[in-house]
Amino acid sequence: MTAALQSTEKVACSYKEFVDDQGNSQYLKLQIEDRSLFGRFIKFGMIDGREQVVTNTQLDNIYGGKELSKSTSDQSYIGLNIPYYTKYALLDPDFSVLIEQDTARDQVNSICTNEFSKKLTNAQIAGIVIGGAVFLFIIGAVVIYFYTRNSTSPIAMKLRKMGGR
Repeated sequence: MTAALQSTEKVACSYKEFVDDQGNSQYLKLQIEDRSLFGRFIKFGMIDGREQVVTNTQLDNIYGGKELSKSTSDQSYIGLNIPYYTKYALLDPDFSVLIEQDTARDQVNSICTNEFSKKLTNAQIAGIVIGGAVFLFIIGAVVIYFYTRNSTSPIAMKLRKMGGR
């Protein structure tokens, strides 16, 4: 079985995890930014009408390894190991698409595009513009203050008279 998740973003991070909870299930998580494909594989199946143990194995190393994972797309191969059967095998993997609180870039071993760290957010750009405008206003005010304080020009005299009232 294969599971895949892909993003249309050009700059992103991805993260993959396969967890065996030592209970009745195994979990696969493919995450790109704040979206994830979450798969649950139950360790039991109906084989020829009887409940039997089923094991699941991640096969990524056999089918491409790290080449399967990119910053904007990720996929995983899962082998469903079932016992011999003659009539049918009924399995019930469960997949959900979730929105995560933590993004993929917050995870250890995530894969990100190189451009990701170079891009400024809109808030950072707004902060730079507002900070620059305030800085220029303060510099202009200081220049005007020192110019009118010591100058004998007619404009400086009028400004001093207005300020003295």
